[in-house]
Order: sequence, then C-alpha cells, then structure tokens
Amino acid sequence: MVRNAAGKKKVTFSLSGEIVEEMKDLLEREQSGSQNRFVEEALQEHIKRMRRDVLRRELAQASRDPLFLSDIKEVEKDFGQTDTETSELIV
Repeated sequence: MVRNAAGKKKVTFSLSGEIVEEMKDLLEREQSGSQNRFVEEALQEHIKRMRRDVLRRELAQASRDPLFLSDIKEVEKDFGQTDTETSELIV
C-alpha cells in the first residue's frame, strides 16, 4: 500500500463486473464524483452499519447480564437525586 500526502492509501480490490458497471453508470448519470469517492463513501456507510449492528448485539447481550444490570441500578441510585435536580432546571 502506498500513502499519498492526504493520508490516503492506495489499495487494490477485486469487484464483480456488475458492481463496477453499476457504479460507473450511476456516476455517469449523476455527472458527479469519482469512483474512488464512491467506493470510499460506500465503505464508510457499510462500516457505520456494521458498527451499529455490533453495538446493538452488545447492548442486547448486556441487557441479559445480571452484573451489568446491577451496575446500572447502582448508578441510577447514586445519581437519582442529581438527575431529578437537573430535570427540574430543564423544564
């Protein structure tokens, strides 16, 4: 991999011909953007979705963990008064 001055890395991927043609067609129709930008934005969206899915699974797992739930109750108890005072200031 080669890095350029903008912190980008040059990489090589193999993509299906259908995907490449669809990307080129969309870019041509929209008359905007480069293939590099298209792929980078698509990867950014996919990474966001994957991170969100991981977080959902981890939260679902934590919601069944008695120790985690106990910690949450303890924090709620410790900060309950502060939360009440703050919520009264907001209203």
